Amino acid sequence: MSRTNRVVLLHTILPAYRQDFLEEVAYRLGNRFSAVAGLRSAPPVVTTEVSFPILSVRNRYFLGGRVYVQTGAAMLQALDAAVLIVDMNPRCLTTWLLVLLRRILGRRTLGWGHAFPRSGPDSGSDRVRSVLRSLCGEVCVYTFGQRRQLLEHQPKIGSVYVVPNATQRRVNPVSRGRRINLLYCGRLSVLKRPDLLVEAYACARASIPSGARLVIIGSGPMEERLRALVRDLGVEASVDFEGAVSDSQRLKGFYQDALVSVSPGYVGLALTQSLAFGVPMIIADDEPHAPEVELANSANSRFFNARSKEALSEEIVDVFRSRDDWIESSVTISNECQQYYTAEAMAKSFVAAATRRDEGHDSMEVFR
Repeated sequence: MSRTNRVVLLHTILPAYRQDFLEEVAYRLGNRFSAVAGLRSAPPVVTTEVSFPILSVRNRYFLGGRVYVQTGAAMLQALDAAVLIVDMNPRCLTTWLLVLLRRILGRRTLGWGHAFPRSGPDSGSDRVRSVLRSLCGEVCVYTFGQRRQLLEHQPKIGSVYVVPNATQRRVNPVSRGRRINLLYCGRLSVLKRPDLLVEAYACARASIPSGARLVIIGSGPMEERLRALVRDLGVEASVDFEGAVSDSQRLKGFYQDALVSVSPGYVGLALTQSLAFGVPMIIADDEPHAPEVELANSANSRFFNARSKEALSEEIVDVFRSRDDWIESSVTISNECQQYYTAEAMAKSFVAAATRRDEGHDSMEVFR
């Protein structure tokens, strides 16, 4: 295929939740589109699990995983593509090399990812990231808030596109059903604080319906510790560990039975997923959340004092007191989220950014 038509996405890894997005992009671009990725991230390890046909490269980590390079024949396609969208991770030395070489060759390169590191736009690490953004010249970020913040912080960057971060295609909101469980969906890691949820659930048990179970979806280094905590607190009979689940139909079944989902630590894509199904979320109020938290408002979420099991327990009880109201609002919650945050919308924005020169999209706003 002629280089003038090829669009290549280069990422460190492509987790299972990118499957729907990749299929939607391929539907729109056909064989013009290729995805290139390594198989494993640095610890904590996340792996490429999409069934979408990708071109594999090897991720080689150095200095304890603080920097890495990507090697393999597919890197030649990334260099030669008409449009290359790179993972905006300054720790990848290959990204810097590709961006510089393509800049010399006059080929279009877009950076894609979170606009800023978790430490924020005023951090030392963002000074490095800002150089990478400038070299790319065009950037795709995940939320409208990030776009506004980036243009204020770095007004000379050039074009900034919004590619709303989503995990799945458009879904129908869950029906009234049982809607009685508490749901945690995410990695079982210290930053996510799932142990706080287990403790809060144990505190709330006497004040919520006896059939209300805590369903934990995910895997990670805290799993055995959580299982032990559940046993110690005497709630083993009402807590379900379901492991990692990526199938959308299985996920919908869990959300179908959930009154509310909970993010006891920092929140990101779990919020867009929960709201898409029409299930509200209880969120810690003072954690280094991902930008997707801008979706949360008083109509779809409740906030509690971070790191307080008592505060979280009180919110859980309060949500059950208002159970009928939350269930009634499910359709509205789902529709407002899915106006922008679906795999279809994400792919539409991605393609519009990648093909701007062909399709004449306004560089200031691709999808809104």
